Amino acid sequence: MMKRLLYNFAKHFLLILFCASTLVPLFFVIITALGSRKDTVSRKVFPQSISLDSFISVISKYNILKYLVNSSKLVVLAIIITVLFSYIICYNLYYISKFRNIIMNSVILIRFFPTFLFIVPFYIYITKIGLSKTILGLLIPYIVLAMPPAIWILMNSIIRIPISIVEAAILDGSSKWIILFKIFFPLSFNSICTVVFYSGFNLWSEYMFAQIFASSDSNKTLMVVISEMYNSAQYGLNEIMATLIISLIPQILLFVLFQKYFFESISSLSTYSS
Repeated sequence: MMKRLLYNFAKHFLLILFCASTLVPLFFVIITALGSRKDTVSRKVFPQSISLDSFISVISKYNILKYLVNSSKLVVLAIIITVLFSYIICYNLYYISKFRNIIMNSVILIRFFPTFLFIVPFYIYITKIGLSKTILGLLIPYIVLAMPPAIWILMNSIIRIPISIVEAAILDGSSKWIILFKIFFPLSFNSICTVVFYSGFNLWSEYMFAQIFASSDSNKTLMVVISEMYNSAQYGLNEIMATLIISLIPQILLFVLFQKYFFESISSLSTYSS
């Protein structure tokens, strides 16, 4: 009895500690963003008055929405191309059972290499084709980095589709495009949403490639701007925190829209593997 009580106490204590370590920093980000520069200079924990001046300042004075749009266009385009290419690759791998495992293992192996190893090859290639410091130049490494996990997620869903369904559709005279969009797409819809969810989160917060490949002011992403704000004396801490909160809005929307499909996909994969 005593051991169970100690176990429950330790378990709940660790859960509370984990939640506190996650929520307390977020709480102070929100409190700082809702305060004024005077409050941050005086290092008060709670601001004297709550206002949205920091948000208005970064939107109107520093044109943060411009960089928010840059990041949004880049991530949305990268996700669309990643899903399209990955889906077509997985659809073709479905029919190649002999080399499927070798190809899948090779795809996963790529993710074990540190990301910075790809910077120099990407930089040389993008510079040669004249896309340096452009959004399009940043789009190429984003797609390449997002495709391996996308292929792995989609393939683990597609290989569970019974071949008998595909054979029946072929006997009925269905073309490969009809099979692709009317059989494979509905049965792997949750996995497609998982790819959108996973890729969106990773690409939105990506900084290293964005700093190198889209460093011009007109093409900067929001993560690069936040880093520059932090290293500049021009911005107050409250304005930096306000920008951080604005940068979280797309990720929150992504979670609200796709979390249902994400958890359903993970649950179905675990059920299948068990």
